[in-house]
Amino acid sequence: MQISKTTALKIVITIIAVVLGVVIANLEPPEPLNEKSMLGLGIFVCFVVLSMVEVLPDYICWMLMCTAWA
Repeated sequence: MQISKTTALKIVITIIAVVLGVVIANLEPPEPLNEKSMLGLGIFVCFVVLSMVEVLPDYICWMLMCTAWA
């Protein structure tokens, strides 16, 4: 079984998006923000990257983001 280059690239970008979201969520929040807002920002950044690359259909990305926020 061989994976195409576009599929491999989407997998790598998905991993990067999740790691970027986790890193942002664990950063020390600036003065007006708190830990919960940094978590929301990390989830949103992950969603934006996944939507730009179109790894999943948009409606699934929206449902994942809303579920993670809840």
